[in-house]
Amino acid sequence: MIRCNYYVFMCDTEQTALDFKTKLGAS
Repeated sequence: MIRCNYYVFMCDTEQTALDFKTKLGAS
């Protein structure tokens, strides 16, 4: 799994960042 940092822009990839934001929005 690719881990994101506390900040979305610190994610390894843009796709992961988008997924991370989606999870935050869904929560």
